[in-house]
Amino acid sequence: MQTSELDGLGAAPQLDVPEAAPPLASDRTIPGWVLWVGGAYAFVTYVLVALLAVVTIFFHSIVVADGQTIVSPLLVGISLLAIVGVVVFEFAFARALSGLRYIRGSTALRVQAVAGGLTLFALALVHPVLPLAAIFSAGLGAVSLFALSRIRGHERHWDFLLTEATSVLSGRDMEGWSLAQKPVREHVLAPAFVLAFTLLAFIATYGAGGYLAATDVISHHAVSANALLNAWAVFCIMRGTRSFFKTSPPELRDPANILPTPVADDALPDMGLVVRNLSVTGADRTTLLNNISFSMPPGTLLAVTGDTGAGKSLLLKTLTDPFALETMQVSGLARINNADLWQRKKGAFSVPAVHLPPQPILLPTSGANNLSCFQEGGALHTARRHLEQLTFSSQLADQICAVADATALPDMQKKTLAMARALTIAPSLYLFDRPEDGLPEKQVAMFLSKLKNETRLGRVAIIVTENRKLLEACDKIMVMQNGRVVDFGSSDDIRTRRDAGWARFVGQRTLEIEENLENWIRSHFKRPGDEANRRRAAMLASEMLALSCQGTHGHAPTDALVFEFKHFVGHCLLRMRDGDAPLTSAQISRAREELQRQGQGTRLSPLATILGTVAEIETNADFEQRLLTVKFETYDPRSGGALRQDASAHS
Repeated sequence: MQTSELDGLGAAPQLDVPEAAPPLASDRTIPGWVLWVGGAYAFVTYVLVALLAVVTIFFHSIVVADGQTIVSPLLVGISLLAIVGVVVFEFAFARALSGLRYIRGSTALRVQAVAGGLTLFALALVHPVLPLAAIFSAGLGAVSLFALSRIRGHERHWDFLLTEATSVLSGRDMEGWSLAQKPVREHVLAPAFVLAFTLLAFIATYGAGGYLAATDVISHHAVSANALLNAWAVFCIMRGTRSFFKTSPPELRDPANILPTPVADDALPDMGLVVRNLSVTGADRTTLLNNISFSMPPGTLLAVTGDTGAGKSLLLKTLTDPFALETMQVSGLARINNADLWQRKKGAFSVPAVHLPPQPILLPTSGANNLSCFQEGGALHTARRHLEQLTFSSQLADQICAVADATALPDMQKKTLAMARALTIAPSLYLFDRPEDGLPEKQVAMFLSKLKNETRLGRVAIIVTENRKLLEACDKIMVMQNGRVVDFGSSDDIRTRRDAGWARFVGQRTLEIEENLENWIRSHFKRPGDEANRRRAAMLASEMLALSCQGTHGHAPTDALVFEFKHFVGHCLLRMRDGDAPLTSAQISRAREELQRQGQGTRLSPLATILGTVAEIETNADFEQRLLTVKFETYDPRSGGALRQDASAHS
């Protein structure tokens, strides 16, 4: 027996329990056998109900017309057996397809609708007038339900198998999480329309049957049976129509909004996280993520930072579940340990990635179910141990597990529950979006300690954060702005630059990055009245980019282009690094002569434009890279109009 470290505080000793394997998962699918089984059960149920209608013929002809009451118990017994058969088959149907309630119900409705149509066809063969009123009622009812479906949008609902819960709770299936929280909803008049048109069919076909019996076309014994069969057929058709106008059972497919980017396998690392050319376009064709590419070897902890709206959270969502971005176009490639992050699989598998958004993914069920992904035994014990360590309390961990509805927990407990669950799933890739929000420092420190242990096991973790302690603990830092990566490097280098006041922008050596470069440089002038400073800095950055791109001679960019920027009192420094040779004194002299010869309407070269704007320019080399540094004056908008006018004269 082993005692807990909290025994000294009165915690009860715990028995050793073998370490359990992480829970397996399977993505939502619609197995083919479900359609056949569902169809068979639904058809047998329909036959039993039709049998009840046929029994009425014998009641009328034998008992009522001929007075043979001795047969009544037999007919009643047959009717009761049919009714019991309906109940038994419905129960067996539910048990056979447990966990597939949506497809179970929709399959039954559609099969019965087909059987109803066949019934009307069979009655039409007897006499065309027999099903005429029923066909009219079914058609009018279908049109009415279609009209209702246009008035109110479709609502979907999905209930999951236990193994599918892991996929949902890991953030891999956000649509499934959304559907699992919603009850089925449809237009309030839909059930009433089904009942109304069924009754209309019954009355109309009863009247039509009475007319045919009066004219000796059919036997008067069959009038009631005809009305019941027609009404039942219309009822089944109407219910099938309701099912048709709802959305089809949600299944994870390869949707049209995902466009994988083909990349030669030999160009990609076999292990770790690989993201290539990842882009996301909104419904209005705006670019939300723009051509993001990076690689992370196993055991790496990456921090993602940037301004609000930079695309940090969208990046994590796209890596985990691009299928949920229904209104967006996603392209690119994302792999972890040579496995496609976007591939959906049938059968059991280990979850490749877990996403923990700022609002934890929880279902309205017990804390234990949410914690262990509906698993029991060793998986629940492992999850509870993680939870106890994150909460520093065995008693609190028990309380969280015992709560009936985890969505009612306080925010801090929700987040620690989701963290403990993520550690229990033990994926190859962790994606945490602002994990420090709402947590005290000691819990953030414990979370970081456990995450470091996970990276020691070769797993990759990405954290969207601005928390200094988390940033200092990361191996790499990626800075995003306007959906682009503007800086990427070791945390030591980036922190050193930040502490020294330098900001960095990294992009391909092409004019296509001009808009992002200008937005980046403008973002450093946030004071009211800073517009002239913004314009001057953006113009300089654009001309320096053009100067660098002249060195590519029209070829595709093969190297990175780096800009660095720093504020000083009264001036700023803007530095550019590329792969060209440093500028010569002759090049600078020719550019100055061009500036002096400038005529009205003459367009200057990029270098001449730069020289006419800056106070100083310096060019040299650093590790076979060209460094071009310019110093340009700025004004303080808080200092008054004189400097403002002086700055305008310079610009």
